[in-house]
Amino acid sequence: MSAASMGAPRLVAKPSPGPVERTRARIVRYTQDVRRLFILPPLAPTRSLPAEIIITMTIIITASTAAWLRLDGVRGVMWAEDANVFTQRAATPSLQSASILTPYAGYTHSLPQLLANIIWATVRAEHVAVATTAACCVVAGMVAAAIFVLTARWPLTTWTRATVALITVLAPAVQVEVLGNLANLHWLLLWLAPFLFLYRPRSWVSACISAVAAFLVVTTEIQSLAFAPLLGLWLGERRRWPVVFAVLGGAATQVIALIGNDVTRGAGERPWAVIAQVYALQVPLTAVVGSTDGAAALIAASGWIVAAGAVVPFLLVAVALARRSTFEALLTAIFVGGSLILWVAGFGINYFEDFNYVAMSPAELVPNIQTLRYAVVPIMLLLATLAMIASRRRQRESPRLRTWFPPLIVCVTIFAIAFSSGSHGFREGGPNWRAEIATAEAQCDVHSGAYEVTISAAPTNWGVTVPCRVLDR
Repeated sequence: MSAASMGAPRLVAKPSPGPVERTRARIVRYTQDVRRLFILPPLAPTRSLPAEIIITMTIIITASTAAWLRLDGVRGVMWAEDANVFTQRAATPSLQSASILTPYAGYTHSLPQLLANIIWATVRAEHVAVATTAACCVVAGMVAAAIFVLTARWPLTTWTRATVALITVLAPAVQVEVLGNLANLHWLLLWLAPFLFLYRPRSWVSACISAVAAFLVVTTEIQSLAFAPLLGLWLGERRRWPVVFAVLGGAATQVIALIGNDVTRGAGERPWAVIAQVYALQVPLTAVVGSTDGAAALIAASGWIVAAGAVVPFLLVAVALARRSTFEALLTAIFVGGSLILWVAGFGINYFEDFNYVAMSPAELVPNIQTLRYAVVPIMLLLATLAMIASRRRQRESPRLRTWFPPLIVCVTIFAIAFSSGSHGFREGGPNWRAEIATAEAQCDVHSGAYEVTISAAPTNWGVTVPCRVLDR
């Protein structure tokens, strides 16, 4: 045997992979593709802290003031459950044992009940309506500022972050029922949910604050659980665990409240084609036109093709964002998908035949159209996609821009309020709370302390019934 034949390596052909190995390889490749698609890039470096604080405080003040200004004429009117449920519980001695997690209509409403308790305990009875409106406006400002803070380490420009934050108080139709009352604070918290659930805390302090906020969000708005899958991202980061546990606890609280309660909504069959068409009217077209009345007038003049056409710009923006980066593809899926899901969850489940605007003639549509609160958060989510399309990596920002940002925020907000349109819905023209209190006190002067008086609220047949001794506190 030759030396060459003894020392030469022998080449052995590898067997071809079997079906099990091929399947395993496909699963590995698929998992890697999913991780590349749904895991965001590393956190960007933190901006200048003083500039961030100044802009955040500016957003709180400006957004709170904007919410207050958009409620001109209805600030002294109590709305629905604000009076009949939350203030009733806070004002009635026999009901004061009810906790902020006591259900109403099958759900818990922790933040509204907490604010109602604080307001009734600290404010004179005649000022409760104005104090309630002011507190809700401050909450709106804090939600806007929270969105700005929660996106601090996203690769977005400061301008984009501030624009998305101010959508909270400048979105079309938000002044109809959502702003300025406790009963609809849950819509603002629903808008906050995706930003909160995507947040990656930098310290245990911020993790605990986020967990408290998440618990309040979920125990106030059960629909926020639609964004709960976002908590599955970065579970390896231990600082996200408090938020996960808070959401699970809030979800358990809502499920317990739901069990044994009749939460039947809507009536009759759900015509999904109508639901889709009304979505085009109430969400994309209203977002473009600025008011539901204007959108209805356009449809009455030109037909439903106008509503379908309003969907096209948002689809083009979504496609453009999805092609730019993995991060923007993820946010586009959240915002656009969330808009559709929340519309079906709100309008679809609560559908009544009165909402079948497709069956109305043009002459019937305009006077009978309602600005539906189910559309507000879907509108906000679509507007967020428009804000993102103008964003660029913040490394291109001019440092001088931060100096001019606070006055820019104020000017843009004032301009938007000056040109905003739309009514305040059923709350407009409602009974003035302070006058109602004066009437109730006059009745109490005639009767004994055990006599009960009713303080009316909007809409009709809503109000608070309390004994006279409560007003004499």
